[in-house]
Amino acid sequence: MPTIKKESASSATYGNSESVTSATYGGSNGYKGLLHAIENVKDKPAGAVLANLLLTKYEMKLTDQQKADLEAIQEQDKALSAIADLLDEKGSVADAVYVQKEAIKANAKNLDGYQKLGKLYKKVG
Repeated sequence: MPTIKKESASSATYGNSESVTSATYGGSNGYKGLLHAIENVKDKPAGAVLANLLLTKYEMKLTDQQKADLEAIQEQDKALSAIADLLDEKGSVADAVYVQKEAIKANAKNLDGYQKLGKLYKKVG
């Protein structure tokens, strides 16, 4: 008995087997949609995630300037955390707490940021 291959609705209707998802994000130009998306979220936690994805998966397709911009987005949490350290050293612990919260927003996966925030909260009292 021969096997019957079922055809998807989009394939039957439009004559191709490409899914909507792969048409939107996949293929050789999938990174262009991510580059567009990162413009909207570069100052949010998702910006660091998209920057990491672009740098790891699509590095060969990016220009040197795009790579530099994406690396800066990835490093944003470290810069904010360093500012929080400076504020703490200067005695502005409340301001340091605020800046450290922003560092955590920039990279919610950085456990060191949470530890530093806890120490700052202890100083504030």
